[in-house]
Amino acid sequence: MTIEELYSELHGELFAWCCTVCGSSTLAEELVQEGFLKALINSDVVLSLNKYQQKSWLYKTIKNLYLNSLRRRSHEADTDSAPEPSYIPHEYGMVDTEQIINMLPDNERMLFIMRYFQGYTSSELGRIFKLSPGTVRSRLFSARSRLKQILKSERRTP
Repeated sequence: MTIEELYSELHGELFAWCCTVCGSSTLAEELVQEGFLKALINSDVVLSLNKYQQKSWLYKTIKNLYLNSLRRRSHEADTDSAPEPSYIPHEYGMVDTEQIINMLPDNERMLFIMRYFQGYTSSELGRIFKLSPGTVRSRLFSARSRLKQILKSERRTP
């Protein structure tokens, strides 16, 4: 499989996942494009992997690019641009689902979104992020516990 074939097969899936994680179609497209650029640069490594490993490599690369962009953004005081609307359309009472999920730590948020919004199993997530399925389940439990606390505190707020 070539990088172009990989792009044709996975671009839509990676873009949708990225939109869900970062909440911005513009940023998602940039991250996916940069991920495939890195795949091109490292094509000797990527093409030596099997299909599942290639997919995992791209997810992990794009996740790392996103985390790097968050770190850069936290160091910049750029308040000129407003964030794009959420790609998670559900609401919970007066609090938007995206806002609640964004309160989770990055490592829990990505696992939570991929598990409960995209249907990945703990084993699949473990392979993608190189974690044991038990660690994935533990982080998902922690994320659910945090979300319960957030929702309880939102209910108490008048």
